[in-house]
Amino acid sequence: MKHLRYLDLSVNPIERLPNWIVKLQNLETLDLSRCESLVELPRDIKKLINLRHLILKGCNKLARIPPGLGDLTCLRTLSRFVLSKNNSMLRDSAGLSELGKLKNLRGELEIRNMRCEQDMVSELNYDGAVLKEKRHLYLLTLHWMSIERENSDAVAEESDVIIKSMEALQPHSSLKQLVVDGYPGGRFASWFHSLTNIVNLILSHCDRCQHLPPLDHLPFLKSLEVSGLRNLEHISEDMVKDFASDEMMSAASPSTTFFPSLESLRLSHCPNLKGWWRNVTASASASSFPCLSALSIWNCPNLTSMPLYPNLDILGLVESSWKMIMEIGYCDCATAAHQQSVIKRRI
Repeated sequence: MKHLRYLDLSVNPIERLPNWIVKLQNLETLDLSRCESLVELPRDIKKLINLRHLILKGCNKLARIPPGLGDLTCLRTLSRFVLSKNNSMLRDSAGLSELGKLKNLRGELEIRNMRCEQDMVSELNYDGAVLKEKRHLYLLTLHWMSIERENSDAVAEESDVIIKSMEALQPHSSLKQLVVDGYPGGRFASWFHSLTNIVNLILSHCDRCQHLPPLDHLPFLKSLEVSGLRNLEHISEDMVKDFASDEMMSAASPSTTFFPSLESLRLSHCPNLKGWWRNVTASASASSFPCLSALSIWNCPNLTSMPLYPNLDILGLVESSWKMIMEIGYCDCATAAHQQSVIKRRI
C-alpha cells in the first residue's frame, strides 16, 4: 500500500492508529472523522510529508497532537488542534507555534484545551498560532479548558494575561464563522471590530464577561448566538457609543444601521442579563435591526428591556419574562399585514 493516497478510517472504534500508517509516504488524505474513541495520533505522523488533509472532526477523546506536525507544510485541512491538558505532557505535544507553521490551512479549524493560568500562557505561546495570516479559514472555534478558581484574587491577577492571550489569537478579517467557548477573561479582545466579513458568531460559556464586544456595525453578521454567559448583564455599554461615537466601527463599515444584516438572534442561559444597553442616553434608531426575523430567548429571567424589532417573524420565549413583549414592539408589529409571527412561551 505504499502508493496509497487516500485512507478513510472514519467512524471506527479505534483508540490508536497502527504504526505502519506513518510509512505511507504518498498519503495525502487521512480521514479519522467521528473516531470517538481515538485518544492519540502516531508519534511519527510528521513523516507523512505529503499529507494534505487530516480530518479529526468528532474525535472528542483526542488528548493531544504529537510534536512535529508543523513540519507537514503541505497540510491544507486540520479540523482539530488539541493542546494537552496534562502539564507534564506539554513538551511531548505540539504547541501553538507548530500551528503557526501551517500557513496554508483552509476550511475549518478548532483549537481545544487552551489554558488561562498565568504560568501556562508563555508555555503555550499564543502568539505563535499566527491565525491572522490564515486567510483561507472560514470557520474558527476557540475552546478554553474549564478551570474552577476558589481564589478570586488569582483570577484578577491573571485577567490581563488572559486578555492578552486572546488578543494574540486574532483571525484574518476574511473569517466567516467564529465560535468562542469557555473564554475566561473579563472582556473580549479588541479585534472583534475587524471581523468585517463575519456571518455567524457564537459566544458560549464566557462566564466572566459582563458585556459583549462591539458588533453592531459588522456589515455581514447574519446570526448571533449568546449562550451561558452567567455574568452578562447588558449586551453593550451604552446606546450612544453603539450608534455613533465608535471610530473603529465607522472605519470598519460606513453603515450607520444598527446590526444591518442580522437575521437571527438567540440569547440563552444568561440569568443576569437585564437589557441591551447599560446606559440608554439616546432614542433608538429607526434603522435598527432591519433584517431581524427570528428572535429566541431561553432562560433569561431578568431580561426585561430590549430594542424594537420592526420586522420580526418568529419570537421564542422560554423561561423568560413576558414583559419583553411590550419592549420589542411585538404588539405593534403583529398587526402588520405581512407579519405571521409565532410566539413560543414556557415558564
